[in-house]
Amino acid sequence: MPALPPARRSAVSESSYAQKHALLCLRLAAECRDLAAAAFTPELRARVLRMAHLWAELAEQPAVEIIPDDARGDPEQVLD
Repeated sequence: MPALPPARRSAVSESSYAQKHALLCLRLAAECRDLAAAAFTPELRARVLRMAHLWAELAEQPAVEIIPDDARGDPEQVLD
């Protein structure tokens, strides 16, 4: 009997992951904007606003799930 292909996540769970990713990025962007409002120096304010802009850009990009190195298997293993 042939081996089954690796399980794929359903479109619903991928969609849910993408929504969570976008929401997290937008929340971090909002927190950066709040920090910028309380910044003591113009340089710090500019830096934090730049971070807010980057988080907002990430919210619009497709989510990519990051798999910890521990879950990927042995990096020393040679694959044919």
